[in-house]
Amino acid sequence: MRRSYLIVIMLLMVSLGSFWAWGVFKSARAPRPVKVEMRAVPGTKDAVRTKPGAAVLNVPPAPTGVSTASSPSVSPPQNAEARIAVNPGSTPVKARIAIVIDDWGYHKSVLPLLYKIKSPVTIAVIPHHRFSKSIAREAGQRGYQVILHLPLESEGHLAVEKDTLNCSMSEHEIRQRLDGLLKSVPEIVGVNNHQGSKATKDTRIMGIIFSELHKNGLFFLDSRTTRRSVCPQTARDTGIKFAQSDGFIDLPPSRLDENEYQEYVRKNLERISAAAEKRGYAIMIGHDLEPTLDLLSREIPKMEQKGFKFVFLSELVRSTETTQAEKSR
Repeated sequence: MRRSYLIVIMLLMVSLGSFWAWGVFKSARAPRPVKVEMRAVPGTKDAVRTKPGAAVLNVPPAPTGVSTASSPSVSPPQNAEARIAVNPGSTPVKARIAIVIDDWGYHKSVLPLLYKIKSPVTIAVIPHHRFSKSIAREAGQRGYQVILHLPLESEGHLAVEKDTLNCSMSEHEIRQRLDGLLKSVPEIVGVNNHQGSKATKDTRIMGIIFSELHKNGLFFLDSRTTRRSVCPQTARDTGIKFAQSDGFIDLPPSRLDENEYQEYVRKNLERISAAAEKRGYAIMIGHDLEPTLDLLSREIPKMEQKGFKFVFLSELVRSTETTQAEKSR
């Protein structure tokens, strides 16, 4: 009898030991969020993800060529769950602002901070990462607008994403690869460029890309990673719906502590908002970084009280044929 008790006790100890070992194994394998920072490819304004280090991308001045529209070109999702406040309050509107948050797909750790923003926000998802599809689908279902963050060739060729479109590719290769990229991310209504300081200076590759986007009913936002972009003229040539960014809000030229960083972002919000107030609209780009999203969740309601209306990016793109006709008046 005593031997039976000993056997039972030993079996229990072995079972508990197995459960403990399995828990340690799972914990060791569980993915941990990686803290990333942004830096630039030397000589360009292409932002790339790096291990913790300095961010050295200067914020460009506001451009003058952003097309605007009196009504949305693309309707927001109909199955929105987050009750995005598309037209909050009754304050007279000073200007419309579209915020695009780049680089989604690497991780989901900051999604809760995005969901704290109850005003229209457009997210740009990089294809072929672990969470690209799930983030696009979930954010789209919650009412946020989704676009493809299209990897294009940069000067320097650093941090190349899978299926990056290169200037040396044949037309067939570009079209085939682009087709796969467009199909890889659900919910998209448009495209903007990830890096691309070399590609967006190349009329041939941008013409091929724009013709494909035009066929698929998608607009293009030029992130302006180079001042020599051919995108505005190429957009007019192909008739694609198009806009240009007014600048990045969260890529400081040097390392900052959290307070300095948020003050830097806040000043860029003020700068671009002032430009929006003068001409009636602006498009600004940020990144899926915790301090950026935290600040936006607090600052957007304050800006709305001052009369700024936050809209989806699709409201600030317009047929380039119309834009050209207006310029010729």
